[in-house]
Amino acid sequence: MHQQSLNIDFCDTTTTTQTPENHFIDAAPATITDNFLPPPPLAPITATNTTCPTPVISVATSDYLPLANPSTTTACSSGDGVTRVYMITGGRTPPAIPQHDISPHQPLHLI
Repeated sequence: MHQQSLNIDFCDTTTTTQTPENHFIDAAPATITDNFLPPPPLAPITATNTTCPTPVISVATSDYLPLANPSTTTACSSGDGVTRVYMITGGRTPPAIPQHDISPHQPLHLI
């Protein structure tokens, strides 16, 4: 094993004076100036006329559906303030609703 010796001189006669490091610059603090820009101009609004095609009504016929009967609705007023609505069908009597009494004080529910 090899042994090393270290010579240390404890009688150092030189003195060093350390000064604290100053990394600050002597300048005025920064100022913030807010510049608000105006909003961009709005897009122009243009009106256009759009022509929509007339809807086409098609009627499908089938051997499994009964023929449609034209029907009309007639409202008759009586002297008691009640209006009676009669539905007249083309040769057939409606099975469930022969007439309805409508009073001016009751809400009308249409089906």
